[in-house]
Amino acid sequence: MKVGNENVQLRKELDDVKVVLDQAIVDKDDLQKKLTQSLDMLKSYQARLHSMQTQCELDQGKLTAAATDIARYQQQAQEHAHTLQVLRLDHDDAMRKAARQWELQLDCLREEMLSERRQRLHLAEHLDTLQRNVEVSTSL
Repeated sequence: MKVGNENVQLRKELDDVKVVLDQAIVDKDDLQKKLTQSLDMLKSYQARLHSMQTQCELDQGKLTAAATDIARYQQQAQEHAHTLQVLRLDHDDAMRKAARQWELQLDCLREEMLSERRQRLHLAEHLDTLQRNVEVSTSL
C-alpha cells in the first residue's frame, strides 16, 4: 500500500507538473506570438524610419540645391547691381560732360551775339554818322 500511495502521489505530482508544463507551453506560445508581433511592428517602424530618412535625404538635397541657387542668384544680383552702378556713374559723367559742352557752346553763342550786337551798334552808329554827313552835304 505504501507503494500504491507513492504511485498515487507521484501521479498527482506528475499531473501537477503536466499542468504547469502545459501552462508554460501556452505562456511560451503566447510570448512567441507577442514576440513575433513585436518583431513585425519593429520591422514596420524600421521600414518607415528608413523611408523617412530617405525622404529627409531627398529634402536635404533639394534644400542644398535651393541654397546653391539662392547663392548664385544673390551673386548675379550683386553683379547686376554693380553693373548698374557703373552704368549710372558713366551716364552721370556723360551728362556732366554734355552739360559742360552745352554751357561752353552757349557761352560761345552769347559771345557771338554780343559781338554781333556790338557790330550792329557800331554799324548803326556809322550809318547814323554817314546819314548826318549826307544830310549836311546835301544841305550845303
